[in-house]
Amino acid sequence: MSQLITKKQLMEHVPYSNTHLLRLEDAGRFPRRIKPDGKPNGKAFWVREEVEDYIQTQIDSRDNSPDDSSD
Repeated sequence: MSQLITKKQLMEHVPYSNTHLLRLEDAGRFPRRIKPDGKPNGKAFWVREEVEDYIQTQIDSRDNSPDDSSD
C-alpha cells in the first residue's frame, strides 16, 4: 500500500513554494497532490514513492548532464 505524506513532510524534502508546486504539477513535472475527501479546499497529500521517484530523477538528471561550471 502506498504511503501518503503531508505538505509539511513534503517540504522537508522538496522546499518549493505552493505556487511553484502547482506550476510543476500542472506541467506534469511533479507528482500531483491528492485530496482523499474530494473537497477542493481539503487537505492535500502526496504519494511518498512518487515524490521519492521525482527526487531520484532530478539527481539522475544532474549526474548525467554535462558539467557547465566555468572554472
